[in-house]
Amino acid sequence: MSVNSEGLGVLFVIALGAATLASYFGLFGQTGTDYFQSCWELRAESIKKGLSKPEPKSPQQGVNWAGCEPIGQKAIYETGIIFVGNPRDADEVSLERVCPSSFRQVPIGGSYMLTIDLLESSGGPRFYERILPAGFMIGRVWRDKWPACSKERERQGYPKIVEKAAGVFDWEWPCAKCK
Repeated sequence: MSVNSEGLGVLFVIALGAATLASYFGLFGQTGTDYFQSCWELRAESIKKGLSKPEPKSPQQGVNWAGCEPIGQKAIYETGIIFVGNPRDADEVSLERVCPSSFRQVPIGGSYMLTIDLLESSGGPRFYERILPAGFMIGRVWRDKWPACSKERERQGYPKIVEKAAGVFDWEWPCAKCK
């Protein structure tokens, strides 16, 4: 091995270590573990408060709590999952068998609450989710719970839901079946 390739190997290891540390300390946004911890706290406080909105104890906690629902929704929709409302026909009934129901499964507090429940039942964040962005972890538990949802959505001709602007979600293209 030449000196140049050894130097590149060392440089690669240093760069990988720096990127891992930067990710671990949240330089690239909330990690999976950060999301789980802050959104678990928000869920616990929301349950205590009932219908009242809980007040964060610090600005950082407020920022973290404010991200629970939009970060969760973005990750859920990126998996291709859609929420089923009140099924009106056979297609919608078959979709409800493999996709989450917004009436029966999503708590009134938001989909982040169900995300925390799914994470708890899966054993919490995995080791590698301490450095990965939260969306990877959220997508994992939703895909594990509803593995056939995206394919059934596609089969029935429903478009994917995408983020059109920060925190604004809509169909990827006009949804003829949704009218």
